[in-house]
Amino acid sequence: MRIRLLVVERRQTESVFIGELAEIQVLEICQGRVKLAIRAPGAIILLRSEVVRRSEPGSRPENRGMLILSRRCGESVQIGPDAAVAVVRIRSGHVALSISALTRHRIQRSVYGEKNDSSRSSQIIAKKLQRRFSKTSAGRR
Repeated sequence: MRIRLLVVERRQTESVFIGELAEIQVLEICQGRVKLAIRAPGAIILLRSEVVRRSEPGSRPENRGMLILSRRCGESVQIGPDAAVAVVRIRSGHVALSISALTRHRIQRSVYGEKNDSSRSSQIIAKKLQRRFSKTSAGRR
């Protein structure tokens, strides 16, 4: 298995997509913390780094679908078995995120409201993620 590692800087409201696996959006940056929204299909388990370290396998509390959490530098989130996101640096107005994922997942940046080709492809990915959320949510009902 080959792993891709990318460090990207994002501002408030900007996102990073990890293929069709997940979207990570920066909601708020203040006082050395960043609030992230992580959206993933319902089959993907989202785990905070401190939960992974403290708990025994099989007894971990799971978050599926969407997770909103606050992170400091050095803290991370595991996105299923294929990816992880860690906060590398927080400065006023922007945050640096380190994203590691299997090479089959393309890592792509997006800025909401952009009117260029990369924004269009980000919108396509967002629609695909939305369809996946809908399918997995409907299957759980």
